Amino acid sequence: MILQYAVVLCLICCTWGYHNNRPIIGVLAQETDSESKHYGDTFIPAAYFKYVEMAGARAVPIFVKKGQAYYDHIFSSINGVLFPGGGVNILTSEYAKAAQILYRSAIKANQNGDYFPLWGTCLGFQLLTALATGKDLMTEFDAENLMLPLNFSDGYKDSRLYGNLPDDVFHYLSKENVTTNYHHYGITPTDFQFSVDLTKYFRILSTNVDRNGKEFVSTIEGVYK
Repeated sequence: MILQYAVVLCLICCTWGYHNNRPIIGVLAQETDSESKHYGDTFIPAAYFKYVEMAGARAVPIFVKKGQAYYDHIFSSINGVLFPGGGVNILTSEYAKAAQILYRSAIKANQNGDYFPLWGTCLGFQLLTALATGKDLMTEFDAENLMLPLNFSDGYKDSRLYGNLPDDVFHYLSKENVTTNYHHYGITPTDFQFSVDLTKYFRILSTNVDRNGKEFVSTIEGVYK
């Protein structure tokens, strides 16, 4: 009994006044396909949680099929959102519907001076273009299981994402086959600029070419003042 009390007292003393400043990043779930329904209605690939944690942040799930109050609460409790890859529709899925709410909240927060980042990987990258334009601008590419260096665009050094790249990291990203592509769809630079003029919302930081020499946009960043 005395030992147990001492342990509890020690825990209280160690955590008294302790603040954890690691950011909290929400990772959005999506619907499972028909072959995976026996695992549940929604899922989040575990790799995305590990990705966030490896960067020093904490990851929390954001569920789909929830009401506005839920998304308002979760948005006010986190420091950023990651839209992961997957295979659902970027316009009509529950994933897309929840993302639209979070996207609008992020736009409002940033307009009010509260910097709130959104990150999209693979399907999440495609989703960001649909959230901005309300359209699916994707075309087919042969870039499944393809490792490539990045072809950096002019002005990449002025970006938040790549502006402070160390020289050795820039070398690996631009010269070595270190970026992984696992997708069948993407957006061409031409469609990016002229179909809906996505340049009002994003700027291109890098491009790549698929196995057939077809160019696609590989990194974008939101336009900010």
